[in-house]
Amino acid sequence: MQIFLSEVIDLTMNTQAATSLCSKSFSILFLSNFILFFGTKMFSPFLPAYIPPNGGNNVQIGIIMCIFTLSAILIRIFTAKATEHFNKNALLLTVLLFCAVAAGGYYFTSAFTFIFLLRAFNGIGLGVATTLFGTLVSNALSVPQLRDFMEFCGLGANNTLAVRHFAETTLVAITNYQWVFALSIVLIIFAIFLTQSIANRGSTEIARKTSLYIVLADFVETKALFPSVLVLIFGISIAGMFIFMILFGAEARIENIGMFFLINALAEYIIRPIAAKLYDDWGHFPIIVPGAMICATGAVLLSMTVNLPMLIAVATCYGVGIGMLFPVLEAWALKSVPPDRRAAATTTFYNFLGIGVGFGAIILGLVAQATSYSIMYLYSSLVFALFLAVYFYYCLRQA
Repeated sequence: MQIFLSEVIDLTMNTQAATSLCSKSFSILFLSNFILFFGTKMFSPFLPAYIPPNGGNNVQIGIIMCIFTLSAILIRIFTAKATEHFNKNALLLTVLLFCAVAAGGYYFTSAFTFIFLLRAFNGIGLGVATTLFGTLVSNALSVPQLRDFMEFCGLGANNTLAVRHFAETTLVAITNYQWVFALSIVLIIFAIFLTQSIANRGSTEIARKTSLYIVLADFVETKALFPSVLVLIFGISIAGMFIFMILFGAEARIENIGMFFLINALAEYIIRPIAAKLYDDWGHFPIIVPGAMICATGAVLLSMTVNLPMLIAVATCYGVGIGMLFPVLEAWALKSVPPDRRAAATTTFYNFLGIGVGFGAIILGLVAQATSYSIMYLYSSLVFALFLAVYFYYCLRQA
């Protein structure tokens, strides 16, 4: 599904003033959200390389990377309820300050316990902030095209993730960890100033005093459960690809490891629209099966990689496989529910992905600790065998 920015810009409002205000509010919120996301997660790709020299091991790396994801997922369950009882702008500014303080902690400590707590605080802050940004943007763009535009933004965020990894690994290569931590703080503070510029406009919004009780339907859409389970399994293997890649490069003595992320992103960009078109025409089976097999091939090849050309081939495999699997699974989840439950389906899908990545970091960290990164990647290919087994079981049940 291709959604173009022109479809969003071509909107009508009651007055020209309203259009200008809406456009400015949205632009600031969108930019603030992007800067916050970049600033908070910019050191994630090389944080695993920061821990071992300070006494950490692969299991601790997995735990630290996992707690970020899980804390963000858990806090989002309660954030939706909290926004119905508190002023959204004030809550957002408070959380942004929280994110800045948490990011600043990395500059002063390298102890495992403190990094664990900082990662948990980072996850909580980002989980609340991204939810609030989404809510405020939806208020600023109260138009029929809002849902499509939010899907467009989500697609862009996922595609730019690998490019961000490439930029960050390059940054580490030419500077040092402290510079990146400092840059993270600066970016988050900038996001705070941007958000503050629209927070003081005042809001006529009246908080809805709904029940604070949490029910399953608040964060799980059962009709989107199966593609979400598949993306959870998918996330286990992908965790190893991103979290331990820099350490693998050091183990294999491969320079310019950041090229992996760039090539991965380019391959994913190219294949995504093709996969979307094939899914619309033929359904998910012709896309999911080869996509999983290509990812498994990439994992096997990665375990044997010893130079940059081999790494580029592996990055291409992973990019093509991810570009085939991820958008099809997401579209499957969204098409499984009526329009009024698509937000819940999206939340379910991404929460399951986060759980897979979180626990994948721990599981693969244990494997790497007991063996090596090469062996870990070889074992991670078995995750796609499980993926296909679960998928074929579903297809047989539906036949």
